[in-house]
Amino acid sequence: DTYDIEHGILRERKKRIRKIYDGYIFQVYAQYFSLIEMGYDVKKIEIYSIDDNKKYDIELPKNNSIMFQEFEKIVAEIKRFDIKNYVQTNREKCKHCIYEPACDRSLLEE
Repeated sequence: DTYDIEHGILRERKKRIRKIYDGYIFQVYAQYFSLIEMGYDVKKIEIYSIDDNKKYDIELPKNNSIMFQEFEKIVAEIKRFDIKNYVQTNREKCKHCIYEPACDRSLLEE
């Protein structure tokens, strides 16, 4: 979302954070590695909740081997993903997805 070159801070802003989901961390890890590959020095990662003005520090991948391994696993799964054969089976994911209006609503039928 933003990168503060002077302080080396990568900051992702979300409207309102109720919980830090793994996906939030994977998102900033992807941004982190992109910045590193472009030659930037990222010293800190933050996720910022706009509505309640709260900041959450996220450990750098090198300091959190468990989340880094999970991130690598997700990247490998993305590489193998086959959209033609995918069927969403998680009703809760559909209910809260920002793309839900464009999707097949059959999973949401009671």
